[in-house]
Parts: sequence; C-alpha cells; structure tokens
Amino acid sequence: SDVYGNTVPGDDTSNVDLSILTGTGAAGASLLGTPSGTADSGLVRLTRFSIDSAGTGYQLLASASGLASDTSQAFDGSAGAVAMVDVEPPTATFNALTATKALAAVPRDIFGNAATPAITWELADSTVASIDSAGLATANANGTTEVFATALGVTASATLIVDQVPAALEFSVQPTNVM
Repeated sequence: SDVYGNTVPGDDTSNVDLSILTGTGAAGASLLGTPSGTADSGLVRLTRFSIDSAGTGYQLLASASGLASDTSQAFDGSAGAVAMVDVEPPTATFNALTATKALAAVPRDIFGNAATPAITWELADSTVASIDSAGLATANANGTTEVFATALGVTASATLIVDQVPAALEFSVQPTNVM
C-alpha cells in the first residue's frame, strides 16, 4: 500500500515473507508450508501454510525488502482434526480384584496438539475388567484384556492385566486344644 494505506495496482514482484511475531502464540511454534509469496496487483495471497502449535495471541509479521513491515491482529490457533489418541498408561497391572486404576486418553492432531473431543472407552473382555466413561478401570477376574479409547473415529489401545498376588496368610481351619 502507499503511505495512505491505498492498494498499489500493477505487477509488483516484491517477495513477501511471513513469520510469527516474536513473543506471540505458543513458545517454539513454527510456520509450515509456504509462508512467502509474490505481490500481484498490490496483493499477496498466502494460502499454503499452517502453524504447528495450538496457542492464543498469535500475530503474524509480513515483511519485504524496502517496504515497511506489518503485523496482523492477534488470533488463536486451535488443534486440527484428531489424528491419533495417546492412552496412558499403555499397560496397567492389577494385583487384586476390585482394584482400580485411572487411565487417561488424549486426542491429538498431526502436530501433537491436544484436541478436546469426547473419549469413549471399550473393553475386549469385560469379564477381566470394567471401565467407566471417565477411564477408571476396575479388575474383575484374573486375565488380560485390551481397552480401547476412541475420539471421532480414531482409536488407540492399552493392555489391562489382572494377576492377583497373595498379600497375607490365613488359616482356613483354626487349631483346637485336643490331645
């Protein structure tokens, strides 16, 4: 634009580079794709780039040789479509029946940003363990089963092992004073 903010028509071959303004958005975030382009009729259309980290308060800096740079308004970047689900712990072992362990599942986009869709839990064998909607697993019987966490059609699994361990000795019949 000119000094009054008017678009300058005509073919301008200035190369315009785009970057994340230092100190904005998520620490360590990067622009991916093609964050540069050539002006045409006073406009540069930059459409083939993305930011790799979800965050708030991002600002972009446009710069070109011989021209004053410009800063975008602040905006927030959210996680993209669910690409994977992380389940923790990947293996949970129960040493007693009715013991419980909390499992956690985090849906993530292709860059590893945490997303927020709901998780549904399922078990391959509900005789070995049960699991509630919050991911709390309960041991029901000795054995091994897989637990599945699903978010928007993307599923990951963990292994639940129930293996009772003796914790104390106990007399089943008490001795008597008979001689």
